[in-house]
Amino acid sequence: EQISNIKNNKYYANRDSYGRLHTSLTNLKTIHRDNLVFKTCPELLIDGETITIEDNSKTDSVDVVCSQVYTLLLVLVKNYPFLKNSEELNRLYKLLMGSAKDKTDTYSHIQRLAGMENMERNDFKPQFFGRLLFCKNFDNRNDENIINTTFRNEFPIIHACILELKKDDYTALPKMMQKMESDFIYKDVVPVLRQHNIPFFTVHDAVYFPENQILKTFIENIFKKESQKFGYVINVA
Repeated sequence: EQISNIKNNKYYANRDSYGRLHTSLTNLKTIHRDNLVFKTCPELLIDGETITIEDNSKTDSVDVVCSQVYTLLLVLVKNYPFLKNSEELNRLYKLLMGSAKDKTDTYSHIQRLAGMENMERNDFKPQFFGRLLFCKNFDNRNDENIINTTFRNEFPIIHACILELKKDDYTALPKMMQKMESDFIYKDVVPVLRQHNIPFFTVHDAVYFPENQILKTFIENIFKKESQKFGYVINVA
């Protein structure tokens, strides 16, 4: 139905109450989204160099690595300033800058400590979110939730702050995280893209654009430069 609507020029775009943009493209399956093309592309001036991109160019993208954990980090610093530059937060940030391929990132680290290394990464991540960030608070003495317990043992102060943020409304934290993500993309990244007349569309923490390596590097640098204000430069892929 979504593909049929796009084919028939039926589009929609809505922002929810906490800033996340939902469009005809955000809800497409990745396999379909990756087959989209940019029909026409203007000449672009990037860092003093004119770039010509062919019509019907394939899409490429830049997105935030471990975006949920990165926005969690920003929400924590905003609500608990004493955490900034703390040992725990610096350690979490170091894991954020790790590599999923080398299994040195946040998810791989918790997965290993929890003894869940045999689980596929894409199966582990929803459990990480569902049993720690996007759920009602579990009793701290309940060791049946191994992910929650592992994270609490590894990051006790951060874990206590997560529980505090969710104590009255367990949906408050994910909404704060999604607002942080939306504000960064639409208030910091998008204006720079428009300034340079770059054709693009967004899917939450990702920006899609015509395939071109110079353009990709430029957009990666926009993400990094605009995130410097937080004190924790973003990791992109």
